[in-house]
Amino acid sequence: MAAFSALTISRPAFLKALDWATVQGFLKPYAAYLAARGFDLETPPDDDGFAALGDILARSGADTPNALLDALFITEETAHGAAPDDLHDDAKRLGIVLPSEATMLETVFRIWNASPDAIRARHMELTLAKVRTFEFYNAEDERALLQIPSDAALKAVATGLDEWFDKRRRGRGCQIRLFQRDTELWFLISHGELFRRVGTWEDGRSGSLGYRPDKYDVVVYDELTKELRVNAALNLRDLYRRQFGLLLFGTENHFPGENKYSLEPLREQGEKSLICADVPGLNWVKLTRLTYELKGDKRIKRTDAAENLFESYDYQKTGIPPGARLMSASFSGRFKDNPRPRTVTIKPTNVALYTRDGDSHAIDEWLMRRGFIQQRKVADYAQTECVLAIA
Repeated sequence: MAAFSALTISRPAFLKALDWATVQGFLKPYAAYLAARGFDLETPPDDDGFAALGDILARSGADTPNALLDALFITEETAHGAAPDDLHDDAKRLGIVLPSEATMLETVFRIWNASPDAIRARHMELTLAKVRTFEFYNAEDERALLQIPSDAALKAVATGLDEWFDKRRRGRGCQIRLFQRDTELWFLISHGELFRRVGTWEDGRSGSLGYRPDKYDVVVYDELTKELRVNAALNLRDLYRRQFGLLLFGTENHFPGENKYSLEPLREQGEKSLICADVPGLNWVKLTRLTYELKGDKRIKRTDAAENLFESYDYQKTGIPPGARLMSASFSGRFKDNPRPRTVTIKPTNVALYTRDGDSHAIDEWLMRRGFIQQRKVADYAQTECVLAIA
């Protein structure tokens, strides 16, 4: 059941301005409820009638159908947030002729009357647009996507997730919807939360209302960056990482989940993060390539490259842009036993690519000393994980 408050449609002046036949079609499934509240949907209302209808819509009670609350909530948010051209495309696809003077809400109502699922899909897209915080997982290799998941494949994943939700008292009925956006696949996962009960007060009598809140999680695979990103509760992120690795690439650990590497020392310490005098076997280390995503709603990915990137930043009087998300960095290192520089590339949170297997020990020690490797405590001992990928 969606949260509901007095919406635009509940204002009598606004109701009068809408096409009555369209409003009538929208409210028809709830005619019996309106009649019980004293409003006859079949009779075109006068001023008093519009005021009465507005009051009914604004003052929901225990007898208000959940489906009506959901319909009002979804159509209101869609009318305020959806792009007009997208709604007109939906109307055209459904064979709906829209009057030139139709308002956004009338447009949404007309589409809803023909196909509620079309408006629900637009509302889900608006839900996706609000998501801003993600946990990122890099791929273990650069293999191509197997295929775009079919409806049957998504249903199979949802069925598997149902077992997880049911065992944790979240209920069953998980659903997954796929939205394609440029190089990205967006998966919207809807499921229930723990059952809740709240006290109610109706006509001077106390009572209670039990309900299971809905929850939306988001999983995104970006074919351009080969990343999986997840917006979900902490206890669900690893489950989604494994399930969508299996769905998209046939293996649960295609997106390794360990948070091993960080590039924050580059931002926090600058060129000092490249010091290696305390690491046996290394003469020097230079930053040669840095890929990052600029902060903001529009995703802009940039790569800076130079023989010595910090030296170039100093010369150009620039640096790492404030707020940028650091995606990968390549370092050139000179080993004392070999005059030829070697390269290591780090992709947080869990991928390291070396040009030679034998380089890993000295490079790992340098990465750990400078803070690029995130150490963790296991049974009171510091543990450094092994290299995850060798190029």
